[in-house]
Amino acid sequence: MLRFPLLLLASFLVASAARSQIQPQALPEFASARPLAAPAMRPYGVGTDARLVFDGQQFLVAFSDSRYGDQDVLGSRYDRRGEPLDQQAFPITATYLLDSLPISIWNGTDYAVFSQTMMLGTFRVRVSRDGVVSSAGDPLPAVYEYAVDGAWNGSQYCVAFLNSAQLTLRFFDATLGEAGTAAIDSASEAVQNAAVATDGRNFLVVWETEKAGDQGGVYALVVDDRGKALSGRQTLAVEAASDGTYTIPRFTPVISWNGSRYLVAWATPTAVKATFVSPAGSATDSFAIPAKPFAGSVATAWDGLAHLITWSDRNTYEVSGALASSTGALLDSFDLGTAAMRAAAASNGDLFLVLAGTDRFAVHSTGATRFERLGASTTAYAAQTDASITAGAQNLLTAWAENGNVYASRMAPDGSALDGSGILLGRGWNGISTASSGDVHAVAWSDSASTRMARVTSAGEVLDPGGAVIADSSGSVVTAGGHALMAAAVVPASKLPTYLFNILAGRVAPTGTSPAPVPVATNVVVKQLQALVETGDGFALLWQQDLDPECISPRCKRFAERLMFLTDTGSVTRDIVLPFNSTGFVGAASDETGILVAGRSNGTLVTERIAFDGTAAPVVTSAIVVPGIRGSLVARTGGFQLFVDWNGPAMLVLDDSGRAIAPLKTLRSTGTLGAAVRAFGSTWMTWLDGWIPLPNAHPGGITRGFVQVIPQTVGRRRAAPSL
Repeated sequence: MLRFPLLLLASFLVASAARSQIQPQALPEFASARPLAAPAMRPYGVGTDARLVFDGQQFLVAFSDSRYGDQDVLGSRYDRRGEPLDQQAFPITATYLLDSLPISIWNGTDYAVFSQTMMLGTFRVRVSRDGVVSSAGDPLPAVYEYAVDGAWNGSQYCVAFLNSAQLTLRFFDATLGEAGTAAIDSASEAVQNAAVATDGRNFLVVWETEKAGDQGGVYALVVDDRGKALSGRQTLAVEAASDGTYTIPRFTPVISWNGSRYLVAWATPTAVKATFVSPAGSATDSFAIPAKPFAGSVATAWDGLAHLITWSDRNTYEVSGALASSTGALLDSFDLGTAAMRAAAASNGDLFLVLAGTDRFAVHSTGATRFERLGASTTAYAAQTDASITAGAQNLLTAWAENGNVYASRMAPDGSALDGSGILLGRGWNGISTASSGDVHAVAWSDSASTRMARVTSAGEVLDPGGAVIADSSGSVVTAGGHALMAAAVVPASKLPTYLFNILAGRVAPTGTSPAPVPVATNVVVKQLQALVETGDGFALLWQQDLDPECISPRCKRFAERLMFLTDTGSVTRDIVLPFNSTGFVGAASDETGILVAGRSNGTLVTERIAFDGTAAPVVTSAIVVPGIRGSLVARTGGFQLFVDWNGPAMLVLDDSGRAIAPLKTLRSTGTLGAAVRAFGSTWMTWLDGWIPLPNAHPGGITRGFVQVIPQTVGRRRAAPSL
């Protein structure tokens, strides 16, 4: 588990170009700081390896995700109706390494959870009905072995483990003490997945193997509580497991016991298939459920009347389900209307509880209502990341990513939040950029497939719910405001795999539909878009070009800093190649007469002043060492203000030529997310992060955003440029 206590940045010396010493000055911890937004429990999913069980009174799901920084195994309980008993998931296995692949089993008294920890092995943990976790000792010594499924027959656990495509059964007593092993003969075929179930005495083991080409096999074997085979190996299927896209089997077989025989289900490229297996190991009554290609990641459960089978489409991840009787008759099929790589299902005898991604469903085998959405699978406080802040005529707007969504909050001049826990703009998580023009703010970001923008008025109205698509690919995006709003984004130059890109730019209308962005550079290798600034009658785009895309070594890698002057409609009027090669980007800013560009070259701060007519002043190479840079460069009253991220945020004031004129100011922060800064009136409004402990005795914490108000007291004053 990552742990980042709040640390004051270590003081360091920087010097101006004249070699005069500039001492860092630490600002008070969160002086005048206010929370970016009210803390809120956001909907959270249960990952792709969730295991759900019912204990006769309540449900427990064990799952793994990275909600607290690195991958942990967590648990959450639900009552008989499927309503959460834990507002915040509790830790089951939360080490400093990657914890994943949990399985959960009920033994009549408590739960057993097995999970794999990278480089350590498999942990065995007992969880009480009250959610109290107790360890069963050191991890099992086989580091590369992990549990895939298991069952309790009343006296013993039988747990299937995979290790280098070999299947081994391990047995444990009620205290999770080791009680023996048995190897499964897979006929020299590589085992990919396995499942285990019990009839209360013996165990049924099902596994899939990889065969030549795209073929795979599904096999079954009945064993006793010592692993002795009680039946011959049954071949349930040998068929294509791939449509050509996938090269190894993905049947993902699962098992449910209905009191008299087992149902075994698995996915194929054309259907979800199932067969019944008797306690003696005989396979009978096979059937198929038509599925949109390509089905995968199956789950199953029994409620006393019917078997539920769920599966996810491998392309869209849409979750579907079907109900089958104890004789194999298909009773119904349906789509749950959500997306998840894999669902988890269990039954209390009255309903099936299904957890799929961020959604929680009750599925009924009887009655007029087949399924109903109950709410979020789990909820959690989420870290706030990728901040950006902008100043409009009436207020400021801060945007950030939280749990896979982009939120925004308007800020008053004193730094207080005006929108509670934030305004949801849409799905996305990186590349957030903000700008303002008058009473309209613009927020741009990327999701997994596109670049989007949403406009927010100073009154808090979202003009583009979900975000309007401004580029049909995910990539870097920058925005600028002032006399107008402008955005620039990167898209691939071809639908074929390529390292060539086009840069699009276009004006954003304050209301109504914005014109489509136009290409301003084509078939270029773009490392990143760096800044977009106003020039009075147009805009200037700073971006970094990769001159050696086939070179991966720093010794031969060359970049060029490009500054393009654009009209409001996106026409390029000038294209300047800057004379320095920035290896660590800070940004660019403009005032009434020109642009200042800052970056890192050979470990030190470099700046260059460029007039709006394209003429450039000599590069200023300071003696200020900046080993790490990310953030923004802002021009407002009192000279140019530079934000430098050196293991945390620090602020430096530069004069018009780019020379430091005031002591460096460090901000107290975890330094994990960087920050953003914007001027508003006579103060700097700075977004920075703080470390907040988690509830439920979890050993970690999350980063939350704060807005800090810093008076502009350094440098000469001049009129601020129009917004």
